[in-house]
Amino acid sequence: MKRFFPHVSAELRYKIASTEAQFDVEFLENQGIPRDIFERSKNYGQKVAEAVYNWSATDLIGHDAFRNARPASYVPPTGPGLWEPTYPDLGAAMFPAWGNTRTFAIKGDERLCAAPLEYSTDKNSPIYKQALEVYQKNTPALDYEEQWIAEYWSDDVVNVTFSPPTRFMVIPNQVLREKKADLELAVYTAAKVGLALNDAGVAAWYSKYIYNIERPVTYIRREIDPSWEPHLWFTPSFPAYPSGHATFGAAGAGATASIFGDNYAMVDRSHESRVDFLGTPRSYKAFSEMAAENAYSRIPLGVHFRMDSEEGVNLGYSIARKVDQLPWKK
Repeated sequence: MKRFFPHVSAELRYKIASTEAQFDVEFLENQGIPRDIFERSKNYGQKVAEAVYNWSATDLIGHDAFRNARPASYVPPTGPGLWEPTYPDLGAAMFPAWGNTRTFAIKGDERLCAAPLEYSTDKNSPIYKQALEVYQKNTPALDYEEQWIAEYWSDDVVNVTFSPPTRFMVIPNQVLREKKADLELAVYTAAKVGLALNDAGVAAWYSKYIYNIERPVTYIRREIDPSWEPHLWFTPSFPAYPSGHATFGAAGAGATASIFGDNYAMVDRSHESRVDFLGTPRSYKAFSEMAAENAYSRIPLGVHFRMDSEEGVNLGYSIARKVDQLPWKK
C-alpha cells in the first residue's frame, strides 16, 4: 500500500500505518505468536510485497500512469458523435493509453467489445431514442427509486466514495465475512476477482478509445435540450462506450459467482453509513442482479447510453469467463 499510493493525503498515509500497527498488536500480542516467528513472517511478507511491486514496475504503461492521468500529448479525434471534453468541467481525457497495460487472462483483440450503434441525429434512429431515454428519466427529475439506484451505484467522486472496481471487491468481502471464510478461500476470492477487475479496466479503456463515443450530455444538449443537466453534477472525462461501471460490475460479479454460485442472496451494505447520498442498503437475490442494476444505474444518472451499459455487461462477463479458465487448481 505504501508503495502503490505514495501520492495520497497525510490522513490516508496515517490510516495505512495505523492499520499495520494494529496487525502487529493483533498477531504479536493478542494471538501470542512468538517474536522470532512474527519477525520472520513479517519480513517474508515485506519481501513478497517488494517482488510484486518490482514486477508491476515492468509494465511501463500502467505502473506510473496515475502520475499523469490526463496526458497533454493525447489529442482526441474529431467528428460527428465522437467524444470531446464534456460539459460542465470540460476535463481532458483520462488514461487514454490504459488499454495497453498488462492483462492476466485476455489477449489482443479480446480487449475490444462489439461495435456501438451508428451515430445519427434522426429522431427515429436507435441512438436518438437512447439519448431521449436518458433525457426523459432526468426531466424534470428522477423519481425516488431511480435516484436511489443511480446514487447507490455511482462510486464516481474521488475522496468521497471508493472507485467502481473497488466496489466489486467490497461485495465479495461481505460474503467472506458472512461465511466466516478461512484464509485460503479469502485469498482465492481476492485473486480471482482482482484479476477480473484488472482485465475489465484494460478492456473497457481499450474499447473506449477505439470507438471514442460522446457522452449523452453532449448529444442531448446539442440535439434535444441545450439546457439539460445530468443527475450527476459532472461527467467522467473519457469516452462513453462501453461503460466502465458495467464492465467492472459484470467482471466482478461473474468472478464472484464462479466461487460462491450466482444465486447468492445478500444485502449489500457498501454505503450503509452514508448520509450525503442515497446509500441505504439494497437486497439482491444474485450477483448477476447486482451487476445488471449497477450497469443500468448509469442511465438514470445521466452519464451513459443504454448501449454503453449493455455492452459493458457483455464484455465484463466474457472477461470473468476467461479468468475462470485460468489454471487455478493443480
